[in-house]
Amino acid sequence: MFAYLITSREYYGNLDNIDLLHFRQKLHYAHNKMTQFNKQSLPIKLKFASLRYHNAICDRQPLSRKEWDLIEIFLSMCSTLDITPILNFSSNKLAILQTLYEQEKFVGIHLKESDMPLLETGILFKILPLETIKACSAPIIYSAHNLANAQKAIGLGSNFVTLSPIFYEKNGNKALGTTTLQKINNKLKQHIIALGGITTDTRISEIQQCGIAGFASISYFLEES
Repeated sequence: MFAYLITSREYYGNLDNIDLLHFRQKLHYAHNKMTQFNKQSLPIKLKFASLRYHNAICDRQPLSRKEWDLIEIFLSMCSTLDITPILNFSSNKLAILQTLYEQEKFVGIHLKESDMPLLETGILFKILPLETIKACSAPIIYSAHNLANAQKAIGLGSNFVTLSPIFYEKNGNKALGTTTLQKINNKLKQHIIALGGITTDTRISEIQQCGIAGFASISYFLEES
């Protein structure tokens, strides 16, 4: 099983006053926390990390200079820590990916549930090289809240699906629980990443016993204040 770190403003702060050193320290802490977990349990690699950011819709340019700077430091840190970078932006996803790929900066993408048309139409695959998708060096991860959408996304070409919420209710979606994960067929389990309320070592161990691909979290990797 692998781990997937999802970053948020709690990691990089306010865009107008980003503390890049603080961001670096947060990512290092997340990496070290997984290392500490592995000393007392079955090894789990921190395989993916996503830069989750709510950016404004803009027809003129996909991102501001400061937003590009944030991406640059994120990609640099992922390279240092041997983590595959994923972008999870709210708007202009394809334009951002296209710009990065033109610069030979290959990153994965995390799609929201409403982004299913990007898979259905195949437009995403015109930007992401097929070989990088297959090799998981630039994976596609899709957000699903039920098994039907998870199965559909995988069938359309996603490498993995975050299935949530597992341990708590969110936005009207009831907690699925580990029982749901255990009942998934083995073929689909290889593509499932559990998400939602995975905040302790105990819950990670519970997820491990379900035989799925990985777990994702924001808060688990945050340094306790």
